[in-house]
Amino acid sequence: MKKIIAFLVFLQLLLFSVFTFNLFNEYKTFELLYSNSSSILIKMPDGKYSKNGLIDYLNKISKEKDISISRYVFQNENNLSVYTTDPTLNGKVSLREGKYPKLATKQFISMIDTHSKNQIGIIKQANPNFTITIRNLTVSDNFGEEGIYYLGTSDRSKVEQIISGINQNVAQAEIIDNANQFSFSNNTTLLLSIIIIAVCILIAFSYYLVNVLRVISILKIHGYNLSKIIFYILKDISKPLLISIISSYLVCVLYYCLNYRTDYLGELSFLYLLYSSIVFLFYLLFLVICLYFTVNKISITNSIKGKRNFTLLTFANYLLKLIFLSFLLFSIHQLIHNMNELESKMTNLSAWQKTQNLYATKVAYTGQGNLKNEYRTNKKLKGYYIDLEDKHNGFLMDASNYTYVGSEPVYKLNTNNGNTSISPNGKRVTINKNYLKYNPIEASKGTIKEQIKNDDTILNILVPNNLKPFEKEIVKQYKEYFYFQKVSVANIYNKELKKNLNKTKIDELNINIIYVKDHQKYFTFNPEYGEETGYFINDPIAIVDVGNFDNSYYLSYLSSYFYFYSDSGDPYNTLLPLIEKNNVQSSIQRVVSIYDSHGQEIQDLKMEKKMNQVIILVLILSNLIVTFNIIASYYRKNRMKLYIKKLFGFSSIRSNWRIISILFLINLIPTIILSLLFNEPIFLAFMFIVIVLECILMIFVEKILFKKSLNSIIKGER
Repeated sequence: MKKIIAFLVFLQLLLFSVFTFNLFNEYKTFELLYSNSSSILIKMPDGKYSKNGLIDYLNKISKEKDISISRYVFQNENNLSVYTTDPTLNGKVSLREGKYPKLATKQFISMIDTHSKNQIGIIKQANPNFTITIRNLTVSDNFGEEGIYYLGTSDRSKVEQIISGINQNVAQAEIIDNANQFSFSNNTTLLLSIIIIAVCILIAFSYYLVNVLRVISILKIHGYNLSKIIFYILKDISKPLLISIISSYLVCVLYYCLNYRTDYLGELSFLYLLYSSIVFLFYLLFLVICLYFTVNKISITNSIKGKRNFTLLTFANYLLKLIFLSFLLFSIHQLIHNMNELESKMTNLSAWQKTQNLYATKVAYTGQGNLKNEYRTNKKLKGYYIDLEDKHNGFLMDASNYTYVGSEPVYKLNTNNGNTSISPNGKRVTINKNYLKYNPIEASKGTIKEQIKNDDTILNILVPNNLKPFEKEIVKQYKEYFYFQKVSVANIYNKELKKNLNKTKIDELNINIIYVKDHQKYFTFNPEYGEETGYFINDPIAIVDVGNFDNSYYLSYLSSYFYFYSDSGDPYNTLLPLIEKNNVQSSIQRVVSIYDSHGQEIQDLKMEKKMNQVIILVLILSNLIVTFNIIASYYRKNRMKLYIKKLFGFSSIRSNWRIISILFLINLIPTIILSLLFNEPIFLAFMFIVIVLECILMIFVEKILFKKSLNSIIKGER
């Protein structure tokens, strides 16, 4: 029994270590990013405000109020960039090495070594799977000005003063939350598991006391008083407990050193020492109390003969198993419900994993209002668009027809109740060839790539097979649309700038229809389009752009619908050579993370799903431990009978039919009741697995205890 106790304590301490690691990681991240802070939402509607004006004002007000102002941008689920007016985050950032960035520079600090010449420090890291990089707010090329900003104070009056100043000077702002409450929600399952294991340990200690009754009786006969008996027993049990504590610590240190850096090893070691000491003293105190009552009431004669009263412990175990089993089934019901809910949410967000390390270009003021300047800028931007498409696999996805005005989609409003499926103003998206690398679409025959025609007078469109009956109407409407996009818009500029008009006739333009299989989905890569369908659009007609529209359309594409991949910590810098080549520095001044809009939500859902799976395993393990105690108690109580049956050739099932029947009923009754109550047929299948495991456990325990029972019987114990 001492080995079982040692194993359970070892397991409990390991679970606590996992609990501590998770809690410590979450708390350190919370402490760094959210403690003593408030969050505000800043909006810049209708292009009324300047981003540079906002950044300058935030730096100014931060210095005046001595409060850090930060913008958090999730590049993906494991990487967060912090753009802040104070790289120390009001003194909360601890460096492992290096120094803090100087204000208004491109210097930065990170939790990992990025090998960048601009990195001047490494931040202490608690969570190896989550990296934070801190830059100055003036390096604002990689985030949108609108969004959530965090103020390094929880003082409501100061926050309101800052908001008032922002509203009066540079933007629109409002308080959305006070982010100063640390939540333990994701750790409650592990905490519950630790408590369950603790209950199992207390029961194991009770069995241990029953097993040492004979030793206690012998000690009393030899004149040991109560204090000496307690000391003797505590000394006997302390050794396996200390071995468990030390072994668990060594395993935890090894795990931590292999998976974490040693930045916080000292703090975690102190927490482990504190908890293990409390556990050690608690169990010893429990033993002392039990020994006090046991020593005074023990029957020396019966104990010497090996007689032990297992009745109370057996009944307690049956009751505990019934409670654990009911709790397990109820928890499974809750988990199934939670998993279904999570699955529903994850279905809408799982596709968003595609946006990790994807960025959208944003176009600044380009001289709108001055047609001559606009014309020149549009030409440069089209050249930049083509280079970005070729050199960085930039891809286009314009799903703007799927936005909503009130409760109506734009494609419906555009078509005046016409056939939205075939109109260019209806259920239509615009993509380029690179988009198909990120979201493959199957052609009805051959491949799309081999059927696309790179001709300035041909518009390529992907059409679902189910729209074949409308082919003539599709060709007619899309030819008119192509003519407008290519010729009519170009001539607006040509006429105003007194240039030669484009005299291409509509009959000189052609439509290349590439039929694709039905029921295919196009991911929007934009949080504003298609949320109700998981950000997918089903079976639209897709225009495949090959650079044959008027230049002005590429300004629009680059502003809102063009994306590129970068796993660099500074994605804007990867574009600088192309930006300088096409002389569009004034237009392309920043990029924004696509993943950022749902990154934190995905991270939270994944953690919740992972913890839901952990509790099932812990509850199953706890149920098996209680079952082991029941079987061991039964075997010790009936070892003489079982030994005789074994000698006469009884099988394990026949010998143990009574305990098998009891366990079967204990498993079956609550299972049937709860399966009917919660309408969960899966309970029956689950219980079948549990019963099989318990039968295997019984055979295993019988083999272990048979040899010990033989020795006890030879000694005359009954």
